[in-house]
Amino acid sequence: MLSEEKTEEEVEEEKETEGKKEAWRLKVDEFLLEDLEAEVEELSVNIVVKDISNENVKKLEEMGLKNIEVLALASTVSGIANRSDIMKIAELPFVEKIYKNMELKPLSKEDEKDG
Repeated sequence: MLSEEKTEEEVEEEKETEGKKEAWRLKVDEFLLEDLEAEVEELSVNIVVKDISNENVKKLEEMGLKNIEVLALASTVSGIANRSDIMKIAELPFVEKIYKNMELKPLSKEDEKDG
């Protein structure tokens, strides 16, 4: 009897782990997900948060986010993080969505004229 309970408990734990694995995926946009699956090591990201507080920004930094820029009006924190850090960041309760930062594209001819 006891061994059966243990097995059920293990099954529950596996489901929880599976659920967590999916939970972080739901917070990551498809372009970033492609890079993560392609195992790109360092990625420039925009993280949409529920609340931009110094405490939350500090937590992101502790999770490995570097070159942090806070865009308070858009409730977004941008920075650079590696693959495993992005997964940890996605699990933070105040993180709503993580996007690949698409701004790092080569300059077009028009940009050069303006510059």
